[in-house]
This record gives sequence, C-alpha cells and structure tokens, in this order.
Amino acid sequence: MNRQGDQELDSWEKVEALLETMNPDTTTVVTEIARLGYDGWRVRWVPGTDLEPLGGIMGSENAQINYLTYDGDWLEIPAF
Repeated sequence: MNRQGDQELDSWEKVEALLETMNPDTTTVVTEIARLGYDGWRVRWVPGTDLEPLGGIMGSENAQINYLTYDGDWLEIPAF
C-alpha cells in the first residue's frame, strides 16, 4: 500500500477493502461524499498521526479518523 493516498469510493464495501490494505502506523480519514446525486466516501491516509500532509480536517466534514496500531487494532480518534 502507498504510504499516503486519497481515494473516492462508491461503496462502503470498497472502503472496507481499502482499509484492509493499510500498513500499521497509518492514520485514515473517511468522509462522506454527497454531491450531485453521488453517495460515496473519500478515504485519505498518511503514515503516523500528522494530518498536515492531508490538508487537515475541516470542521464542516463528517469525518471518521482512525489509527492502525502495530498490533493490528484500529483506534478511533475524535475529529473535534
């Protein structure tokens, strides 16, 4: 898996499949997309916990932020 990325996906199953490919010590940001009749999700990820390379998270976003530990556990990080 790439160390950093940004993808838009049109089903939650695709989101789950992408998350299964993440390396440990990766933070992911999943946001819902609803525009022009398109429902989907944007998944951004970056190594470590510094979200600055992703441009941060806007307060208007319904963001789900998670960190994948070296033990394979996903930790939920409150967005705001």
